[in-house]
Amino acid sequence: MNVRWTYLVASSLVLLGSSCTGTEGGNPAVPAHLALSAYSTDATRVSLGEGGSHAAVTDAWAVVRDLKLERADRCDEGTAEKVVFDGAFAARLTTDPAVREFDADPQPYCRLTMKIDDTTDVDLRDAPAELSLHSVLVRGTRSTDGAPFLLRSRQKLDIELRSRGDAFVVDPDAPSLLLGFDLVTWLGMLDLESADLEPDGSLLIDADHNRDLLDVFDDQLVLALRLFHDRDGDRSVSDEEASTPLAE
Repeated sequence: MNVRWTYLVASSLVLLGSSCTGTEGGNPAVPAHLALSAYSTDATRVSLGEGGSHAAVTDAWAVVRDLKLERADRCDEGTAEKVVFDGAFAARLTTDPAVREFDADPQPYCRLTMKIDDTTDVDLRDAPAELSLHSVLVRGTRSTDGAPFLLRSRQKLDIELRSRGDAFVVDPDAPSLLLGFDLVTWLGMLDLESADLEPDGSLLIDADHNRDLLDVFDDQLVLALRLFHDRDGDRSVSDEEASTPLAE
């Protein structure tokens, strides 16, 4: 099977257990893409760009490792065929979000698995310097006074998103998926007003600064992820797409 990656650095993607020209039943593979994208379930509170009453996010990154889509057959037996995105990468979730192109088997899938991990062995040439040694970075402004904030976490997580009810199929008419990271889940519960400020008036939230806020963020980190169909192929999560997750 011909497989392509599109992102900052070329790597490899393999579809395990399938033929080079199609599926076992003779159906051709579907050229598809998986985009990793930040979105907001309540942009009036936490927005991507200006507008949120609580916070406005300008940039967000996550370090992703061992990303896989698993076929529905034998899913619970641990022997299902998989689309495996090899290696680890720093994924930008905001402007020009990270995209992986692949040839999708038209058979049903049951889940997506991945790890949120640190930057060991990850190419960071195009990532912010502040992401080094961390797994997630979020930059934005506190809406009440416009104070800039930088949040960075070292949390490591194993993520499993399972299909809701029936397994899902990559639609040949809309062969795109979105791995969405909800900014409201990440930031909506953080009491940014209570943060200690740096001498320049900015907020730094990490293991050594405002640790209580980081602990809240880390508790919410895994809850923010959902998998969606990208019906319009624009690599961002619309309100309509967000209302019908494929896996969570």
